[in-house]
Amino acid sequence: MDELDRLFPLPAALRIGDHAVRVEPLRVRQFAPMMRAMQPAQDLFRLDTRELDIDALLLDAAAAEIVAIGLGRDAAFVAGLDPDQRRAALAVVIGVNADFFFPENPPPSEIDAAGEPLPERDLADVFQTLISAGHRWSEIQDYTLAQVALFDAAVGRLRGEHDRTALLSYRAAGCDTGAFRAWLKALGG
Repeated sequence: MDELDRLFPLPAALRIGDHAVRVEPLRVRQFAPMMRAMQPAQDLFRLDTRELDIDALLLDAAAAEIVAIGLGRDAAFVAGLDPDQRRAALAVVIGVNADFFFPENPPPSEIDAAGEPLPERDLADVFQTLISAGHRWSEIQDYTLAQVALFDAAVGRLRGEHDRTALLSYRAAGCDTGAFRAWLKALGG
């Protein structure tokens, strides 16, 4: 999936009887309700293999709530679906939101300039980073998980560039001008 698709995801189309239903990636404001809906059936989601026993999940009451949240419909709509429609809807909701249901294992901790491992970051840390970079919470609530990751990476790149510039400026202040220019030229600057 390229950045354009992650920034502007196309909804999946699902035909249920006479209804054409658009299934879009979950928004941040839907994360908590979806996690609460998943909790009774969380053992069915195999994160290590990214597998799910859909048939077992369909037997759990959690499936109806997961489908309702994923479709943006009420429980009555989901209750009116026949078993095949409910199965298809659940498969599409999970497929469109695979990054939510089966998150990638985070990369090993990065190392800071002193060689120390950086602390792990969770979504709350990411949200704080985005807010400190000027994103409003009301905007963040409408972001998808992929958008949150892209914006967080962009903020990290900008901060890294700012830190690099500050370091170069600091070093330049205490360095012989000729030596600094030679060093900067060697870096390609």
